[in-house]
Amino acid sequence: MVKKIIAGLVVAFLLISCIVLSFCKQQTVIIYTSTEDYTMEYLQECLDKEFPQYKVKVEYMSTSNIAAKIIAEGEISDCDIVFAEEYGYMEQMAEKGVLTNLTTLFDEQDYSAYTVEALNTQARDYLLPAYKTGGGIVLNTKRLREEGLPE
Repeated sequence: MVKKIIAGLVVAFLLISCIVLSFCKQQTVIIYTSTEDYTMEYLQECLDKEFPQYKVKVEYMSTSNIAAKIIAEGEISDCDIVFAEEYGYMEQMAEKGVLTNLTTLFDEQDYSAYTVEALNTQARDYLLPAYKTGGGIVLNTKRLREEGLPE
């Protein structure tokens, strides 16, 4: 299951990479990501295989650090691609004008592969969703009862 998710994630990412690499004048492409080590390794392998003419460097950085660094550096940032960043931070970067509007690179974007939730963002024109994750709240009901608190 994890491999299928990662494979889907990489396919979407390769599309973005193709665009960036086709416009890239430098020989090294730097990708900032906050994703897991195993995803970074798989991503690096796929990019090295797909784009042997470029040196691609996948760098780990926390999500808030990615956004802060790119916003602070603006156009002089070493980063060429941001991968697996939280939407809230993507929206902040889009508002600051430090991201490339993808609608300027494509005549028309096909969002048919994405769920409505994945596209419900102010930064829609600046990103392609890679994967959907979820969260939850786990309650220790025993501890809540001990403390006299309601669930």
